Amino acid sequence: MSEHETKTAKPPDATPAFDDSDSDVYSDASPGPNPDQDLDPEPSPGEKPIPADYYKVQNPDAPPDHGDHSAGEEGPDPDLDPPLPPPVAWSRSFDDVFSFVGGLGRYQLRVLFLLWPAGLLIVLSLDNIVFLELTPKHRCRLPGLPNDTYAIQGPWHEALVKKTIPVTSSGEYDSCNMNLEGDGVVACNNWVYDEAFFTQTYTTRFNLVRAQDYIVSLTTMTFFLGAFCGSILSGYLADRFGRKPVLMANILIFGIVGFTSVFIPSWEWYIGIRFILGAVTMGTVPETLALELVSPAKRMLVGSLMHVFFIFGGPLLAGLAAITRNWQYLEIVCAAPAFLILWLFCYIPESPRWLLTAGRRQEADRILRHMARVNSRAVSEKILEEVEASAETKGGGAFPWKEMRQSPKLLQYLAVIGVIWLLLNLVHYGLIFNLVNIPGNIFLNFFLYTLLDIPGFAMAFTVNLYGRETPFVGLTLVGGMVLLTCVFVDLFVPSNISMYLIIGLSSGARLSVSAAYTIIALWSEEIFPTVIRNFCMGLVSFAASIGAMAAPFISRGVFSKALANGSMVLGLYGTGMIVAGILATLFLPETAYRKLPDTIKEAENFGLYSSPAENDEKMLDAEDEDEKQPVVPRRKRSFIEMKESNTKNYNTIASYPQPSAKNLDG
Repeated sequence: MSEHETKTAKPPDATPAFDDSDSDVYSDASPGPNPDQDLDPEPSPGEKPIPADYYKVQNPDAPPDHGDHSAGEEGPDPDLDPPLPPPVAWSRSFDDVFSFVGGLGRYQLRVLFLLWPAGLLIVLSLDNIVFLELTPKHRCRLPGLPNDTYAIQGPWHEALVKKTIPVTSSGEYDSCNMNLEGDGVVACNNWVYDEAFFTQTYTTRFNLVRAQDYIVSLTTMTFFLGAFCGSILSGYLADRFGRKPVLMANILIFGIVGFTSVFIPSWEWYIGIRFILGAVTMGTVPETLALELVSPAKRMLVGSLMHVFFIFGGPLLAGLAAITRNWQYLEIVCAAPAFLILWLFCYIPESPRWLLTAGRRQEADRILRHMARVNSRAVSEKILEEVEASAETKGGGAFPWKEMRQSPKLLQYLAVIGVIWLLLNLVHYGLIFNLVNIPGNIFLNFFLYTLLDIPGFAMAFTVNLYGRETPFVGLTLVGGMVLLTCVFVDLFVPSNISMYLIIGLSSGARLSVSAAYTIIALWSEEIFPTVIRNFCMGLVSFAASIGAMAAPFISRGVFSKALANGSMVLGLYGTGMIVAGILATLFLPETAYRKLPDTIKEAENFGLYSSPAENDEKMLDAEDEDEKQPVVPRRKRSFIEMKESNTKNYNTIASYPQPSAKNLDG
């Protein structure tokens, strides 16, 4: 064999390292490479040489080349060679591991099935206020008649009521005064209540009407004040000590306090109980844990599914209230599921993402291996080591107070999202509290009103087609305009039909609020970094509680007789929704299909920067087709542009000079 043949001969089974699927080198018209031909010849005159790291880009798992090219080899010619991307980082973020353990497999579905019932506690606790604090029709109790009732018992009773109780201009019994022989009209301090819907409510139990009716609103405000404080405390504790223990502690307290509330001796005690109940209610939200167990491509699906019990919890609550018809029984029924859910949570794992950021690598490793095994997948030790190495550089379990204070971008996100949550919560609860002013059956009205969450829930799935920003802004602007329309309806439409038009328009706005709430809940989780995600979600829940506290006071007068103030209040709500949409489009980054940020630094750069090397590495490493999602480039771009970046990522790799058929065929 000649010296040249000895130097250049290749084994017969040698195959080129590059992808030839789109090349015409091996077409039918070409005989293919000669095994004795030099496959790495010198480039012909005028031809660009193959970059030294071309094969590295095609095979990113190959070890780095540390050879010395300083002696006897010429470097790349800047006039001929295109600029190369920066070197690929040899570590993986936590989201990359889902390509190997499964983004949403049997393991995650089992956990989600156990997490879903926790959403019931939130709905039952937040929305049962409508029934617990219901103030039914009432009038003064007839003196000297201990068995007096609001319902007429017979002709003699009807005659006595007409003689004693004045009738207002609207045809209702006067609830403040009564006529007494010899004394004239006097104020009363005892009442009888219409029991058509409830035999007893918190309001009727302690006679919180007339001069004491402010106590009912105070009780509502105290509950949300508890949520106001508990959301921050639970968020901090969950980021410090883990998602699972804080969830379980809050659920246990929820059940105990819920049962205790029915035995309180006075309204002062009840206000204290409601504060505690509000504080632990916000700590039972399992959405953070659920989203941290699935891949970026599945987060919207899972985030929406976590709202299933929010959707069906409302109609369920209407049915429970219609069956119990007593505030104490309703409290017990709402608290009872906590103990079953607590038992289910014993089979739920801690978030492996949080475990890694807290430095508990062995526990995270065990959970990820179990996840891969249940999902019929395999994950190598090398992959786990790379993920753990990346997590190790991102800090341990200490709370990053200093970094958070020194991050203006994160503080901006926090402030904007907090205001958006406040405005949406104000509209959401403002519309719910006004249900009692709508004529008809309160149970049926509540049932139909909460059913609007279902189409709202379905509309939220558009974020998988158009991203987070476009659907959210569209929903808030449309909902706001609908509520503003109520003002003009009240001003220019005859009063005999304006009431029904306003009810219909406000119902449409309820649909928009429901869908927007589903989107902003997911959007917020994706923006905040892992190390402080629960704490930040607690802060925005803190802000949302302000809107909920203000709602019962602002909503007075909506759907009132003349709608003199009601339409103005709806106009205020509409303005709030429009402001929420404008804030979102101006200040929040698009997060669709992005990796969740783990550190504050990553959150600051969210939507602003990601290197081409990161894009190429993610595209090449993903095993599942649904994991091959684009990464947002250096500037904030639309969702449509993001989808097009899949093609751009391929073109980045394909742009490297390819070996020509001339070189291969000689």
